[in-house]
Amino acid sequence: MQCPCRGGLGAGFLHLLPEADEALEGRFDYPLALLLASIGVCALLLTERIVFDAVRPKAAANGRSRQGPSSAWVVLIVLSVHSLIAGLALGLEADAAASVLVMLAILFHKGSAAFALVESAQASGATRRQLRTALAVFVSMTPAGIILGTGG
Repeated sequence: MQCPCRGGLGAGFLHLLPEADEALEGRFDYPLALLLASIGVCALLLTERIVFDAVRPKAAANGRSRQGPSSAWVVLIVLSVHSLIAGLALGLEADAAASVLVMLAILFHKGSAAFALVESAQASGATRRQLRTALAVFVSMTPAGIILGTGG
């Protein structure tokens, strides 16, 4: 199982990191944005190697594997945090044109993330009620991030 946040990592480095570095320039004598990005990459690596390896499905006797229930929770947490951060980015964006681009980026990959969450939950044997609850949490994270980002 791979970490579902890898695709956004490259986009963050290419688009957001230079802007963050520029915004913090002059406030500190150290490249704080680069330090925080490095700490984030290390945290993602540790999370993937420790948490995801611990919940990796074991092969059954018939050769098929089944994920444990904790795997779906890890995917829910990771995707929810990702959605919250995406909402924060949209809420903090002051330029209208840039806001539209961020919103389109969120909309274009929200379906893929929801599909990954549903697939993970079904593979772990979640009930329909648990699936609806997980989707409700996931879907509410982007609007919550937007509200937090706009200071509302």
